[in-house]
Amino acid sequence: VVPHILDRPHAFDLSLAEYTISAEPSHCSRSHAYRLSGEKGGHMRRTVRASEVPPGSVIGVGEYAVGNNGEYFAVGRKCRHLRADLAGGSIDPDGCLVCPWHGAKYDVKTGRMVRGPQGIFAKIPKLDSAVKLLTRAFPLDRGYVRQVGDDLTID
Repeated sequence: VVPHILDRPHAFDLSLAEYTISAEPSHCSRSHAYRLSGEKGGHMRRTVRASEVPPGSVIGVGEYAVGNNGEYFAVGRKCRHLRADLAGGSIDPDGCLVCPWHGAKYDVKTGRMVRGPQGIFAKIPKLDSAVKLLTRAFPLDRGYVRQVGDDLTID
């Protein structure tokens, strides 16, 4: 039943117990344009003004840290190290999101950590590689950001 539904040419949401399958033709990054979200209550779409996210900034929008490193991005708000709110982070010269607590650095395109926690944590042998390995298996969630005029839609 689900593959037949996914072949429809229009956007839709289909709730299955605690999960939502969302399909929109504008988000075709693979052969099928759908996303499985494990959030209770279904698919959440949020809108924010682009002017609220000037270049070099990061803000919190729902479950996402939304930033502007020359391109708008949305990633999960919780750092994989100690769950710091990444919406309070910064963007470094490489365009990566930097955790506000211990300086872990994330590639916003993949959600993977590219530098582990800094400070005292940088002195713990193999912690950097262990946390980076964790984000290979469990990268930060990534949201879709679309801009129409001054509106950014994150879903």
